[in-house]
Amino acid sequence: MWEFMFFVFGLVFGVAGLLLFQAVRRGTSISWYEWLLGVIGVALLFLGVWHFFASLRELETGAGGLGFAIIGLPGLILLAVVWQLWRRRQATS
Repeated sequence: MWEFMFFVFGLVFGVAGLLLFQAVRRGTSISWYEWLLGVIGVALLFLGVWHFFASLRELETGAGGLGFAIIGLPGLILLAVVWQLWRRRQATS
């Protein structure tokens, strides 16, 4: 199960890095605070998913779900905020 989790993490980060690289290559500018919020959001999401899978491995499903809700959902919210900031700035340009 851990190998599959590492594969999924690598796939997600690889696709996200590729999309980010293509966006920057096209001349899209990303503000420093968008970078900061994005890195914090990805770190929180990564930590939340890691906590979820580790709790499942320890057979603590309730703690895994609650930990993901407390740690991972704020990461998803931050990533959504970064996405909306970037899209709104692109629409005005």
